[in-house]
Amino acid sequence: MRALKKSSQQISIFLSMSRNIRGTQLAKRFKLPYDLTVSENYNIVSNETQAQITELSKKIKENPYAVSLSTPLRKCTFHERIMPEAFLTRFSTGIDQRTNTVWAVPTLDDRHERGIGQGRYVAQNREVLHAFEQTGRYKYAFRSKAHYRPDMTDYIESRLVERVRSLMQVHLQQADFVTLHATTDVWKVQGGDSDNPSTIVFAIAFDIPADSPFRMIETIHQRNTTYNIPIYNAEAIWGPSDSNDLKSKITDMPKASNGSSAIALSSGPENLKTSIALWKLAGYRQTVNHS
Repeated sequence: MRALKKSSQQISIFLSMSRNIRGTQLAKRFKLPYDLTVSENYNIVSNETQAQITELSKKIKENPYAVSLSTPLRKCTFHERIMPEAFLTRFSTGIDQRTNTVWAVPTLDDRHERGIGQGRYVAQNREVLHAFEQTGRYKYAFRSKAHYRPDMTDYIESRLVERVRSLMQVHLQQADFVTLHATTDVWKVQGGDSDNPSTIVFAIAFDIPADSPFRMIETIHQRNTTYNIPIYNAEAIWGPSDSNDLKSKITDMPKASNGSSAIALSSGPENLKTSIALWKLAGYRQTVNHS
Protein backbone atom coordinates (compact mmCIF):
# COMPACT_ATOMS: atom_id res chain seq x y z
CA MET A 1 0.00 0.00 0.00
CA ARG A 2 2.80 2.40 0.87
CA ALA A 3 4.50 1.69 -2.46
CA LEU A 4 1.25 2.27 -4.34
CA LYS A 5 0.63 5.55 -2.49
CA LYS A 6 4.18 6.70 -3.27
CA SER A 7 3.71 5.89 -6.93
CA SER A 8 0.46 7.87 -7.03
CA GLN A 9 2.23 10.88 -5.56
CA GLN A 10 5.00 10.65 -8.16
CA ILE A 11 2.44 10.50 -10.98
CA SER A 12 0.65 13.57 -9.59
CA ILE A 13 3.93 15.51 -9.44
CA PHE A 14 4.76 14.49 -13.02
CA LEU A 15 1.34 15.58 -14.34
CA SER A 16 1.67 18.91 -12.53
CA MET A 17 5.06 19.53 -14.10
CA SER A 18 3.71 18.62 -17.54
CA ARG A 19 0.89 21.17 -17.20
CA ASN A 20 3.41 23.83 -16.20
CA ILE A 21 5.58 23.06 -19.20
CA ARG A 22 2.62 23.27 -21.55
CA GLY A 23 1.26 26.35 -19.83
CA THR A 24 2.28 29.91 -19.30
CA GLN A 25 5.46 29.33 -17.32
CA LEU A 26 7.46 28.17 -20.38
CA ALA A 27 5.86 30.78 -22.59
CA LYS A 28 6.82 33.61 -20.22
CA ARG A 29 10.32 32.30 -19.76
CA PHE A 30 11.09 31.84 -23.48
CA LYS A 31 9.13 34.71 -24.95
CA LEU A 32 10.83 35.88 -28.16
CA PRO A 33 11.83 39.57 -28.40
CA TYR A 34 10.65 39.78 -32.02
CA ASP A 35 7.60 38.97 -34.06
CA LEU A 36 7.73 35.86 -36.28
CA THR A 37 4.79 36.96 -38.37
CA VAL A 38 5.83 36.86 -42.04
CA SER A 39 4.93 39.79 -44.23
CA GLU A 40 2.89 39.10 -47.33
CA ASN A 41 5.59 40.83 -49.43
CA TYR A 42 8.61 39.14 -47.87
CA ASN A 43 9.55 37.27 -51.05
CA ILE A 44 8.90 40.07 -53.52
CA VAL A 45 12.06 41.33 -55.24
CA SER A 46 12.24 44.56 -57.17
CA ASN A 47 12.41 44.33 -60.95
CA GLU A 48 15.89 45.87 -60.94
CA THR A 49 17.23 43.34 -58.45
CA GLN A 50 15.54 40.47 -60.28
CA ALA A 51 17.14 41.57 -63.56
CA GLN A 52 20.57 41.62 -61.90
CA ILE A 53 20.02 38.13 -60.46
CA THR A 54 18.88 36.79 -63.84
CA GLU A 55 21.87 38.30 -65.64
CA LEU A 56 24.29 36.91 -63.04
CA SER A 57 22.73 33.44 -63.26
CA LYS A 58 23.10 33.52 -67.03
CA LYS A 59 26.77 34.48 -66.81
CA ILE A 60 27.47 31.71 -64.29
CA LYS A 61 25.79 29.07 -66.47
CA GLU A 62 27.87 30.18 -69.46
CA ASN A 63 31.17 30.41 -67.57
CA PRO A 64 33.17 27.18 -68.09
CA TYR A 65 35.11 27.59 -64.84
CA ALA A 66 32.00 28.24 -62.74
CA VAL A 67 30.27 25.25 -64.34
CA SER A 68 33.29 23.04 -63.65
CA LEU A 69 33.47 24.12 -60.02
CA SER A 70 29.76 23.42 -59.54
CA THR A 71 30.01 19.76 -60.59
CA PRO A 72 29.34 17.16 -57.85
CA LEU A 73 32.15 16.49 -55.38
CA ARG A 74 33.96 13.17 -55.76
CA LYS A 75 36.91 11.51 -54.04
CA CYS A 76 40.16 10.96 -55.93
CA THR A 77 41.19 7.32 -55.48
CA PHE A 78 44.88 8.24 -55.76
CA HIS A 79 45.11 11.35 -53.57
CA GLU A 80 42.19 10.49 -51.26
CA ARG A 81 41.05 14.10 -51.67
CA ILE A 82 37.62 15.55 -52.41
CA MET A 83 37.32 17.74 -55.50
CA PRO A 84 34.76 18.67 -58.21
CA GLU A 85 34.05 15.91 -60.71
CA ALA A 86 35.23 18.11 -63.61
CA PHE A 87 38.77 17.90 -62.20
CA LEU A 88 38.71 14.10 -62.25
CA THR A 89 38.81 11.24 -64.72
CA ARG A 90 35.94 8.86 -64.14
CA PHE A 91 36.55 5.15 -64.57
CA SER A 92 33.95 2.44 -64.83
CA THR A 93 34.29 -1.20 -65.86
CA GLY A 94 33.27 -2.80 -69.12
CA ILE A 95 33.22 -6.39 -70.40
CA ASP A 96 35.01 -7.35 -73.60
CA GLN A 97 32.45 -9.54 -75.34
CA ARG A 98 35.11 -11.39 -77.33
CA THR A 99 37.15 -12.56 -74.35
CA ASN A 100 34.59 -12.06 -71.56
CA THR A 101 37.17 -10.11 -69.53
CA VAL A 102 36.57 -7.01 -67.43
CA TRP A 103 38.49 -3.82 -68.26
CA ALA A 104 38.83 -0.41 -66.63
CA VAL A 105 37.21 2.14 -68.95
CA PRO A 106 37.63 5.96 -68.77
CA THR A 107 34.26 7.53 -69.53
CA LEU A 108 35.38 11.15 -70.10
CA ASP A 109 31.95 12.81 -69.91
CA ASP A 110 30.36 10.44 -72.43
CA ARG A 111 27.15 9.57 -70.62
CA HIS A 112 26.36 6.71 -73.00
CA GLU A 113 29.66 5.03 -72.03
CA ARG A 114 29.10 4.96 -68.29
CA GLY A 115 29.86 1.24 -68.16
CA ILE A 116 28.90 -0.98 -65.26
CA GLY A 117 29.44 -0.75 -61.54
CA GLN A 118 30.31 2.20 -59.37
CA GLY A 119 32.55 4.93 -60.80
CA ARG A 120 36.11 5.44 -59.59
CA TYR A 121 37.72 8.86 -59.87
CA VAL A 122 41.34 9.94 -60.35
CA ALA A 123 42.72 13.46 -60.80
CA GLN A 124 42.68 14.28 -64.51
CA ASN A 125 46.39 14.84 -65.00
CA ARG A 126 48.92 12.86 -66.99
CA GLU A 127 51.51 12.64 -64.21
CA VAL A 128 48.93 11.57 -61.63
CA LEU A 129 47.45 8.87 -63.86
CA HIS A 130 50.94 7.61 -64.68
CA ALA A 131 51.68 7.32 -60.96
CA PHE A 132 48.26 5.69 -60.47
CA GLU A 133 49.42 2.95 -62.84
CA GLN A 134 53.07 2.66 -61.77
CA THR A 135 52.31 2.38 -58.05
CA GLY A 136 49.66 -0.26 -58.67
CA ARG A 137 47.01 1.91 -57.09
CA TYR A 138 44.62 0.89 -59.84
CA LYS A 139 44.57 -2.63 -58.39
CA TYR A 140 43.22 -1.27 -55.12
CA ALA A 141 40.68 0.91 -56.96
CA PHE A 142 39.25 -2.00 -58.94
CA ARG A 143 39.82 -4.66 -56.26
CA SER A 144 42.12 -6.47 -58.73
CA LYS A 145 39.03 -7.48 -60.72
CA ALA A 146 39.61 -5.37 -63.85
CA HIS A 147 42.42 -5.21 -66.41
CA TYR A 148 44.13 -1.83 -66.79
CA ARG A 149 45.61 -1.10 -70.20
CA PRO A 150 49.35 -0.26 -70.03
CA ASP A 151 49.00 2.79 -72.33
CA MET A 152 46.11 4.29 -70.37
CA THR A 153 47.68 7.78 -70.00
CA ASP A 154 48.27 8.07 -73.76
CA TYR A 155 44.83 6.63 -74.49
CA ILE A 156 43.06 9.18 -72.27
CA GLU A 157 45.01 12.05 -73.85
CA SER A 158 44.10 10.85 -77.34
CA ARG A 159 40.44 10.74 -76.30
CA LEU A 160 40.61 14.29 -74.93
CA VAL A 161 42.27 15.52 -78.13
CA GLU A 162 39.67 13.76 -80.27
CA ARG A 163 36.87 15.29 -78.22
CA VAL A 164 38.21 18.79 -78.84
CA ARG A 165 38.61 17.99 -82.53
CA SER A 166 35.01 16.76 -82.93
CA LEU A 167 33.61 19.78 -81.10
CA MET A 168 35.68 22.19 -83.22
CA GLN A 169 34.47 20.48 -86.40
CA VAL A 170 30.92 21.41 -85.40
CA HIS A 171 31.90 25.06 -84.88
CA LEU A 172 33.62 25.16 -88.26
CA GLN A 173 30.57 23.69 -90.00
CA GLN A 174 28.26 26.18 -88.32
CA ALA A 175 30.74 29.06 -88.69
CA ASP A 176 29.90 30.28 -85.18
CA PHE A 177 33.32 31.82 -84.54
CA VAL A 178 35.15 35.07 -85.25
CA THR A 179 38.70 35.55 -86.48
CA LEU A 180 41.34 37.53 -84.62
CA HIS A 181 44.42 39.39 -85.77
CA ALA A 182 47.37 40.23 -83.57
CA THR A 183 48.71 43.73 -83.11
CA THR A 184 51.80 44.73 -81.16
CA ASP A 185 50.41 43.95 -77.72
CA VAL A 186 46.78 42.76 -78.09
CA TRP A 187 44.53 40.62 -80.26
CA LYS A 188 41.62 42.31 -82.02
CA VAL A 189 38.45 41.03 -83.65
CA GLN A 190 38.84 40.95 -87.42
CA GLY A 191 36.45 43.37 -89.12
CA GLY A 192 35.32 45.08 -85.90
CA ASP A 193 32.94 44.11 -83.12
CA SER A 194 29.59 44.75 -84.76
CA ASP A 195 29.07 41.09 -85.67
CA ASN A 196 30.23 39.76 -82.33
CA PRO A 197 28.46 41.41 -79.38
CA SER A 198 29.19 38.53 -76.97
CA THR A 199 32.28 38.30 -74.80
CA ILE A 200 34.99 36.04 -76.20
CA VAL A 201 35.99 33.23 -73.83
CA PHE A 202 38.87 31.52 -75.66
CA ALA A 203 40.74 31.35 -78.96
CA ILE A 204 42.84 28.88 -80.94
CA ALA A 205 45.94 30.31 -82.58
CA PHE A 206 47.73 29.11 -85.72
CA ASP A 207 51.26 29.68 -87.04
CA ILE A 208 52.67 30.72 -83.69
CA PRO A 209 56.26 29.82 -82.74
CA ALA A 210 56.82 26.10 -82.17
CA ASP A 211 58.29 26.70 -78.71
CA SER A 212 55.16 28.54 -77.53
CA PRO A 213 53.32 26.91 -74.62
CA PHE A 214 50.16 24.86 -75.07
CA ARG A 215 48.03 27.57 -73.44
CA MET A 216 48.77 31.29 -73.13
CA ILE A 217 46.86 34.03 -71.38
CA GLU A 218 46.68 36.87 -73.88
CA THR A 219 45.04 40.29 -73.99
CA ILE A 220 42.13 40.94 -76.33
CA HIS A 221 40.52 44.25 -77.22
CA GLN A 222 36.79 44.19 -77.90
CA ARG A 223 34.11 46.90 -77.81
CA ASN A 224 36.45 49.44 -76.20
CA THR A 225 37.21 46.89 -73.46
CA THR A 226 40.46 45.07 -72.79
CA TYR A 227 40.49 41.72 -70.97
CA ASN A 228 42.46 38.47 -70.87
CA ILE A 229 41.48 35.13 -72.41
CA PRO A 230 43.20 31.76 -72.83
CA ILE A 231 44.63 31.19 -76.31
CA TYR A 232 45.50 27.62 -77.22
CA ASN A 233 48.27 26.54 -79.57
CA ALA A 234 46.63 24.57 -82.39
CA GLU A 235 49.87 22.85 -83.37
CA ALA A 236 50.44 21.72 -79.77
CA ILE A 237 46.93 20.21 -79.70
CA TRP A 238 46.78 18.36 -83.02
CA GLY A 239 50.29 18.49 -84.45
CA PRO A 240 51.47 20.37 -87.59
CA SER A 241 49.60 18.22 -90.13
CA ASP A 242 46.17 18.21 -88.49
CA SER A 243 46.55 21.84 -87.45
CA ASN A 244 47.16 22.91 -91.05
CA ASP A 245 44.25 20.76 -92.20
CA LEU A 246 41.95 22.49 -89.71
CA LYS A 247 43.22 25.91 -90.77
CA SER A 248 42.60 25.14 -94.45
CA LYS A 249 38.89 24.78 -93.70
CA ILE A 250 38.67 28.32 -92.35
CA THR A 251 37.92 30.98 -94.94
CA ASP A 252 39.11 34.60 -94.67
CA MET A 253 41.71 33.75 -92.04
CA PRO A 254 43.57 37.00 -91.23
CA LYS A 255 47.31 37.21 -91.50
CA ALA A 256 49.05 39.34 -88.90
CA SER A 257 52.42 41.04 -89.28
CA ASN A 258 54.02 38.37 -87.12
CA GLY A 259 52.41 35.58 -89.16
CA SER A 260 50.01 34.40 -86.44
CA SER A 261 46.25 34.17 -86.70
CA ALA A 262 43.43 32.83 -84.52
CA ILE A 263 39.77 31.92 -84.33
CA ALA A 264 37.76 32.77 -81.22
CA LEU A 265 34.50 31.58 -79.69
CA SER A 266 32.17 33.68 -77.60
CA SER A 267 30.35 32.87 -74.40
CA GLY A 268 27.19 30.83 -74.75
CA PRO A 269 25.78 27.40 -73.97
CA GLU A 270 26.69 26.05 -77.40
CA ASN A 271 30.40 26.84 -76.85
CA LEU A 272 30.54 25.72 -73.23
CA LYS A 273 31.50 22.10 -73.95
CA THR A 274 34.37 23.12 -76.21
CA SER A 275 35.74 25.58 -73.69
CA ILE A 276 35.64 22.96 -70.91
CA ALA A 277 37.18 20.30 -73.17
CA LEU A 278 40.14 22.56 -73.99
CA TRP A 279 40.57 23.49 -70.33
CA LYS A 280 40.60 19.80 -69.36
CA LEU A 281 43.17 18.97 -72.03
CA ALA A 282 45.41 21.80 -70.82
CA GLY A 283 45.06 20.57 -67.24
CA TYR A 284 45.85 17.02 -68.30
CA ARG A 285 49.15 18.09 -69.85
CA GLN A 286 50.09 20.48 -67.07
CA THR A 287 53.13 19.53 -65.01
CA VAL A 288 52.27 18.91 -61.38
CA ASN A 289 54.15 20.89 -58.74
CA HIS A 290 55.23 18.32 -56.15
CA SER A 291 56.65 20.84 -53.68
